[in-house]
Amino acid sequence: MSRHAKTFRFATRFFPRRFREPTFHLYAFFRTLDDLVDEPGERDVPDGLVRDEIEHWRFWFETGMTSPAPRPEIALPVEQVFVEYRIPTRFALSFLDGLRSDLDSVERSTREDVELYSYQVASTVGLSMACVFGVSDQRTLQAAERLGIAMQLTNILRDIGGDLDRGRIYLPSDLMLKHELTGRSVRQMWRDGSGPDDRLRAVVREMIDWADDHYAAGMTGISGLPTDVQMPVMVAARLYQEILRELERSGCDSLRQRARTTPARKVLEVVRCTFAPRELPDIQSDEAIPVPVVADRDKGRE
Repeated sequence: MSRHAKTFRFATRFFPRRFREPTFHLYAFFRTLDDLVDEPGERDVPDGLVRDEIEHWRFWFETGMTSPAPRPEIALPVEQVFVEYRIPTRFALSFLDGLRSDLDSVERSTREDVELYSYQVASTVGLSMACVFGVSDQRTLQAAERLGIAMQLTNILRDIGGDLDRGRIYLPSDLMLKHELTGRSVRQMWRDGSGPDDRLRAVVREMIDWADDHYAAGMTGISGLPTDVQMPVMVAARLYQEILRELERSGCDSLRQRARTTPARKVLEVVRCTFAPRELPDIQSDEAIPVPVVADRDKGRE
């Protein structure tokens, strides 16, 4: 976590002790598999073996974690966390669906496709953490889904160049077409080292607006969490959203650089979030925190 998720690691330092160990075990599971898919070459793991391991994990979860486990050193503590905190296995299965789509190089054609992927690889992690926190309120869980989508959109936008280096692009093709842009032209900008043109900046700015909308809805659920985790969750959310502001200040250039927050900014957010209001708004309908369209795709998986 210290090596790969500095913002999240900073926030977890403020978690009460009772939540730290299950958080670390969940992180070890999700991060290990994410890295296996993202960086197989660095670990000398053939693509076929990565696919086999994903399917092995899928079978393990589908059999109620009773079959022989892949990576027992990770699986055993993860099983304990899933059982103790009653985390639905559909979250893990959906996460594995997202990883498999990376291996299949599935094109993201629309905003809905990108948000489905974001739900799979990020909201599922947040929802698993919500179970650890003992959350059952549906409005808070819906907000957690939105916050996960916001954070993954942030990852996508700050890592356009890094993803191209892996042969991937997560910008929806219909949005690029709207701005007279193609995946090929984005790849050419990256190869040339020329930075984004006005078309790519327009795509990035529109997706930043999507992410900000999800952040706004997601943060309304923070007051539904246990009091002693509200501050660190808000710190993590605000610091992640600040990456978008850094991206804007760089001229939306994530082809040649990677936006990040500074240590001073992290300390400032801790001070602000300690005193920030966290009241849920008076919501009379589902308009402010709609159930994401991706949520129903996991129904029935337990």
